[in-house]
Amino acid sequence: MVKKRKYLQVVIAHPIPEERARIAALLKREGIFRVHHMTENGLDCLREVVSTQPDLLILDTVLDKVDGMEVLRRLREFPLTRTRCLAITSFKDYVKERALCLGADYCLIAPYADNVLVEAARMLLLPPESAVSDRELDEQTSRVLRDIGVPARLKAYPYVLHAVRILYRDPELVRRRCVVRELYGVIAQRFGVSLCQVERAMRTLSARALDKGDPEALARCFSSAELQRGHLTNTDLLVALTRLVSERLTDGRPGSAAEDR
Repeated sequence: MVKKRKYLQVVIAHPIPEERARIAALLKREGIFRVHHMTENGLDCLREVVSTQPDLLILDTVLDKVDGMEVLRRLREFPLTRTRCLAITSFKDYVKERALCLGADYCLIAPYADNVLVEAARMLLLPPESAVSDRELDEQTSRVLRDIGVPARLKAYPYVLHAVRILYRDPELVRRRCVVRELYGVIAQRFGVSLCQVERAMRTLSARALDKGDPEALARCFSSAELQRGHLTNTDLLVALTRLVSERLTDGRPGSAAEDR
């Protein structure tokens, strides 16, 4: 039986509806978080977290009925072994310190950059190899693409960067043969295009890499069978890129593939 993909369940408690929606959209783009409850009410938040024990609670310190600080204090009375808490405050550092003392695992002071919140959530829930930042993954992926002669102007270039981020953090996706249904779907939603557009653009990039890429660099990226076949599938390309990026991040070797030899 094929194992279903595990999503990390998130509860968002924030007094501003637009901010709740924005945070939810940021997490949804990552493809590994699932927001199953949002509220502006501290009592509602408390009941939801205690009853469902989500993986992550994103909690603003200002809430209706019961404020975020009181929610944190009351949550200490329950054995929430699974739930991690990311607190948000618009006030000064002493509020941040107080939130941490009351049990928050991490606290952000607003305003903050979108990627800071996402990376904080990832850091709290994922193992170190999965908590690598998007910036690090994009840099390494761009280096490999540059080595094999893929120009950044191609439409699929940002799709590939996003795909490697997902595959690096969920390698089981390829083994479950869910690339089209899961990976392309997330990319299509992230960039506001259709699944067919993603697949066509990726196919063009794969063909460009094989037809005009540097032969030595291609030989380091792909197996001889793949190259002799004269055709790279999108999955071939993404798996090879993810493997090389993972090796570089694990080994800590900077520079291009040519420099690594």
